[in-house]
Amino acid sequence: QFELHQHNIANQVAQYCIQLPNLQIILNHAGLIESDKPYKKGLNTLSKCPNIAIKFSGIEHIISPLEPQACLTLLLSYFGEDRIMFASNYPVCLMRQNYETVWLGYHGLVENELLWQKLSHHNAKRLYRLK
Repeated sequence: QFELHQHNIANQVAQYCIQLPNLQIILNHAGLIESDKPYKKGLNTLSKCPNIAIKFSGIEHIISPLEPQACLTLLLSYFGEDRIMFASNYPVCLMRQNYETVWLGYHGLVENELLWQKLSHHNAKRLYRLK
């Protein structure tokens, strides 16, 4: 977990992933993207590594978050639909809303049922190598 605007960390993580292609990294809390910070360089660096995925979660940690639909669209444009997963950050997410509301909000961000299945279940199962 780190902020995507911390380019030196993004570069180091990318180097680890290049050197260790079997290592699976899952970046937490959407990279803690803040609307007023330069995060696109970090997104670009990390998204080039096929063994890095990202969780769409943790908006409650961010002082100036992107609007959720804009954030998801941004992440999809960099990581594609197979390297993103929704996550609740339970119980911290309860600071802003109840658990059901978190997931209903995620569901409202996607119109395509196949994409919903990938982001809410299939990607996590595959990336975490669950049976």
